[in-house]
Amino acid sequence: MGELVATAEATGQTISENTVTLMAADLASFPQSQLRMALSRTRKECTGKLTLKLILDQLDVAQGRLAGNEAWALALRAREERDTVVWTDEVAQAWAVAAPMASGRDLVGARMAFKDAYERITQNARDTFKRPEPQIAVGWDNAQRIAVVTEAHNDGRIPLALALRVVGSHEVAQVRGRLVPVASGGLQVGYDGQGVPFKLPAPAAGAGMLALGGPQGALPAVMNSGLLAPNVAQRIREIQASAVITDRKKKRRASAQARLERWKLGQAKRAANEAVAQRLAQEAGTT
Repeated sequence: MGELVATAEATGQTISENTVTLMAADLASFPQSQLRMALSRTRKECTGKLTLKLILDQLDVAQGRLAGNEAWALALRAREERDTVVWTDEVAQAWAVAAPMASGRDLVGARMAFKDAYERITQNARDTFKRPEPQIAVGWDNAQRIAVVTEAHNDGRIPLALALRVVGSHEVAQVRGRLVPVASGGLQVGYDGQGVPFKLPAPAAGAGMLALGGPQGALPAVMNSGLLAPNVAQRIREIQASAVITDRKKKRRASAQARLERWKLGQAKRAANEAVAQRLAQEAGTT
């Protein structure tokens, strides 16, 4: 409580004991390290009356909660199937609401839907003192995935355990608490529902997104694991559906070609038989 009183005085305010007690009770669930950081930022950056909201806004920063516009800009990056994006569960949930409109090219409507959903989600989290949880939406670009994840860990945005779910021990090394990329193979890496990696073929030239391969039954788990951006999962489904249709067309064309070849062969056999019969008849007439 002493630091609250000192912060109030630093902003030119005299605060009552009852107010300090109530604010301290509301803030008691937050870690002391984050509270000290938030109060320090409040003293350095804020002017005017010290309020609980002012401190909670600074706690949002300390906890990694993004402002609405920043969250929207990050969510837009998830539209690129190749890109790996480090975001939070709150951004991912709001993007799931806006993604259908964004896929339909209605970015204005998508932005409005995203901001409304994000505001509701973050407010509910604040009311229940729930911290944003970091998540990773994995794109198909192998080198970019390693670079993004190692940078996010080294910046303190994601814990080591989460980083190592997305990059393998053969791809990074731990040096003095930091992750350093050591390899960037040509194969891509996918992850099942338990975060276990499996190899994926590199996408063909010009392909927007590769169709996932891997262990039997791995694809549904990947779709629901939260590791893939929603638009990536949707694009995979579209490619798979297109592949099924293309395969059916190829089979129909092959079947039609086979029937045509059989008909041509039958015609040739009949013509040959007729020619033989005519030849035999001619030879019989001459004798």
